[in-house]
Amino acid sequence: MPRILFIYNPRSGTGKIGASLSDVVDIFTKNGFEVTVYPTQSPGDCTRRVIAAADESFDRIVAAGGDGMMHELIVGIVKTQSQTAVGFIPTGTVNDFASTHGIPKTISEAAENAVRGTVVPIDAGRFNGTYFSYVAAFGMATHVSYSTNQRAKNIFGSFAYFLEGVKSLDLIHWQKSTSALKITAGNMDVSGDFIFGAVTNTTSLGGIANFLPEGTIMTDGLLEGIFVKQPKTLAELEQIRRWLFNRSFESPCVIFRRSSSFHIEPLNPEEKITWTLDGENGGAHGEVNIEVLPLAINIALPKSEIISKKGG
Repeated sequence: MPRILFIYNPRSGTGKIGASLSDVVDIFTKNGFEVTVYPTQSPGDCTRRVIAAADESFDRIVAAGGDGMMHELIVGIVKTQSQTAVGFIPTGTVNDFASTHGIPKTISEAAENAVRGTVVPIDAGRFNGTYFSYVAAFGMATHVSYSTNQRAKNIFGSFAYFLEGVKSLDLIHWQKSTSALKITAGNMDVSGDFIFGAVTNTTSLGGIANFLPEGTIMTDGLLEGIFVKQPKTLAELEQIRRWLFNRSFESPCVIFRRSSSFHIEPLNPEEKITWTLDGENGGAHGEVNIEVLPLAINIALPKSEIISKKGG
């Protein structure tokens, strides 16, 4: 009988996975799997359990939680270079990863997809010595996703993630949130003052669907980079406001680039930039190298989602 490891975060979102745990196990069992259940105990626990599972011959690993849980799952899979198929049940507040890949938001449907969906390879990202599933970001408001308390997230959802940043859209605050950087990607080599940057493999960011321009594909061996320059005038500030709310990439203050790798370094060698990886605290870094890991994760996705991405 094939074996499945089910790892879940009992504290994710509103903790709703607890009430559905029996139903999830029942779905897995009815689909012919012998189920091992593991509730995470602390940050990073999912990664540790996935690494340990490399010697236990599981046929599938399924995680339930928010985007941070998917981050930990992917880190464990990539670190062990595992080809084991994975599934994901989104129970977080924003669930960008699930939105991007069309994974159902209801627990029972996501559980069915995790064992009955079509397993396909997707890209992941490498960030210096670690990995991410869909975004590495720095700058203003990026820390909100992991500093906002859980109760506020549960009440306000994705709005809580951006509340602090949006209410601070004033020229003086943005001047204080600036980092002087050199950014290299393919034939692009720019230096300047930046207030925000994100290297992504997603179409949903901060709960905003279709955040990236058309043509963003999670299996093309490319990452998308968005870098926002410091506004020097009120007119430039207004341009950035329009970009934020309309996702128009025509603003001269917003740089967009597709590339297989990005190199980002502070112009001041002593400066360290705080990063987030998939909404989790990624630490402070000086020089950063980010590159795509083509087709590194084998994940179960709905057949309809795969057909739509292939254009039928």
